[in-house]
Amino acid sequence: WVTLRPEDRKNPQGLYHLVDQQVLAWPVGIDQPTAFAWSPDGTKLAVGNAKGELHLLRFPQLESIGSIVVADTLRSLEFSQDGQWIAVASLSEMSCWNVSTRTQVGRTYSFESEVRELTFSPDNRWIAVKTRDRRVRLFQRDLAANSPLKPRVISRGGAALFRHQPQFTPQGELLVPTEQGLVWVNPDTLETVRLEPLRGVQSYRISPYSGDVVASGVEETWLFRGKQRKRIDAGNRLVMTWLPDGTLLVGDWKGRPIGIMGPKDETLGDSSLFHSSGVYEMTSSRDGSLVGISSQFSQVSIWRQPVNRPPIKIPIKGTNNRATMNPHADELLVMKSPEALQVYHLDSGVKEGMEITPSGRLCEFDWDPVNQGLHVVSVGLHEGVGIIETWDAATGQRVGTPVRSDRAPSRMTSKKQRGLAFDTRSQRVAFLSGDQSIEIVDRANVNQKFHTKVDEVSWLMSLPGSPYFAAMNRSQVFLVGWEDGKVVHQFDLATRTDALIQWCLSPDGQEIAVGDTLSHIHFLDLKTKTTRDRGLVHPNSAWALEYSQDGRYLLSFCKDDNLRLWDLETQQLAAPVFLLKLRPPIGTLVAGGRALLVVSITGDWQIRDRYDSLPLHWGTPLGQSSYYFDSGGLQLSVSRDGRYASMGGAPAIHVFDVERSLEHLPMTNDQLVLWCELVSSHTVVDGHLHILTDDQWLKRWQDYRRRFAGARE
Repeated sequence: WVTLRPEDRKNPQGLYHLVDQQVLAWPVGIDQPTAFAWSPDGTKLAVGNAKGELHLLRFPQLESIGSIVVADTLRSLEFSQDGQWIAVASLSEMSCWNVSTRTQVGRTYSFESEVRELTFSPDNRWIAVKTRDRRVRLFQRDLAANSPLKPRVISRGGAALFRHQPQFTPQGELLVPTEQGLVWVNPDTLETVRLEPLRGVQSYRISPYSGDVVASGVEETWLFRGKQRKRIDAGNRLVMTWLPDGTLLVGDWKGRPIGIMGPKDETLGDSSLFHSSGVYEMTSSRDGSLVGISSQFSQVSIWRQPVNRPPIKIPIKGTNNRATMNPHADELLVMKSPEALQVYHLDSGVKEGMEITPSGRLCEFDWDPVNQGLHVVSVGLHEGVGIIETWDAATGQRVGTPVRSDRAPSRMTSKKQRGLAFDTRSQRVAFLSGDQSIEIVDRANVNQKFHTKVDEVSWLMSLPGSPYFAAMNRSQVFLVGWEDGKVVHQFDLATRTDALIQWCLSPDGQEIAVGDTLSHIHFLDLKTKTTRDRGLVHPNSAWALEYSQDGRYLLSFCKDDNLRLWDLETQQLAAPVFLLKLRPPIGTLVAGGRALLVVSITGDWQIRDRYDSLPLHWGTPLGQSSYYFDSGGLQLSVSRDGRYASMGGAPAIHVFDVERSLEHLPMTNDQLVLWCELVSSHTVVDGHLHILTDDQWLKRWQDYRRRFAGARE
């Protein structure tokens, strides 16, 4: 929940629920609210208004506990750390009240200047009051004796020193920001405990968890952890907030992405938080799951999952490099240069594994499906011919004897389906040669080689468990036998299309979907060797990107720069068209098929809900060069369960955790009721329990999947 300050005090808005995204109006009797405060345990909400009335409400019921009447418009409220007391400030007066009895403690204090802020010390013995004249007054109260408040004024060389509100540290010291630096003051003796020079303090934040301090001046920003100090190379005039784990979020007035500094002062790059205009103020919820940002033009935004780390950047060399996920493990194989491969482990962050150095210049590489992803196969150009090598991914050592082909392999392609195919029943590998013919070699028998000449073949595809593999040119798809390299069958689509541009294989390996430049997607049945058209018409050229894991849905891309998810059973769209202002995007299903990851040629990326196509996560732009994914530069690969993704190209590969980027929000009331009905197979009607029929249960399950699966799988 957050409180909303109305633009027009005659029209108060009430409370805003972050999950339900609804505004809850104030109870009758509360009008023109001007100040709010939550009790530390969140069970009470104090609301002050322009009439000088303080309403105490039980939360979340918003039932009245009682009220307190003060003479003037309330400007500031503050609960004590234990929630037993509340300090109340009007325009130029301050008083303290017992929350339970609504009785005043001590007398009311008047000031010559307007009261700006109040704060309690951690032990509730002190209240610090800052007024508009920049004076700070300490009020000490003996809670046991219930004695009157006794003010003490901190002068320290003049009132003009105190530009910002002093705050208590968790250790009970009062931190006072001055024009010359930060001063830690003992409230009992008013003695200076510590002094840190910093010219022109613009903003500062005390971690309520550790007492660490970060402060930004007119020229530099410093971090104070215990007795240590460290300069932050992030500029000046910054806005900061702490998270419970010690992570520090840093923003500035220039509208750049919010930066992240880890608990050990390590720089973690930019977060997914971004504001196009300057950041004025930033704060986080107690559990660190929410961050609120206020900026120019009276804009306030609330971000979920701020602790989500940005993609990890892996530098690479060259302009046509790529990375591919291991289909059997959480591992990533990266082409770091034309001469080297690098394995990365993703099970606990991104950690470097072994480096693989193939012979010659790399032309193709992939994980070996024959060995369940334990090995890597590379095809290189060495001494004018192709050399095929198998590598142990765990040790980086070569396995077996290298195989030399009779022809040079073709250059590296950047299609999702590359010029490399595997026979999962043997050790045979097929790749494209430079003259666009197909070379087949046997890693178990270096003398067993086949050469097949097929006109203008550009792509090869493995068909697991099949005695043949697939090859495609601009108008035909061929099935080529592994035993002799001969064409077994030919799907001739020349009369139906101008050019084939993208294809993908169904999960059961029995069907290939092929897109073309005339807005159609063709389906090739590998069992019956027939072709059919399911009527998935696009307004322009269509790319068949991938099937869902269950084979029911097909993801396609159209030249109108939008993505479409098709239900192959109904031959209709399974979700609204993913209208994306990215040119052009490429996408893949992630997180078990319940979300869609989208990347553009410029490095912009986002995650969309699979059911309603609405955004779930906006990523910070990767800053890539503009390369089309069918001509080099941009690559996209997802792990076996859709949790990890790699994307990018030259000059870097970016790896991020999809699950941590999604919003796992608490259930709303509707979600909770629907979930309980599904689990119990019962529903309540007019106070009576009824068993759900199979049709009723199935309808609720479909409704749950459609509406809420993104929040609670």
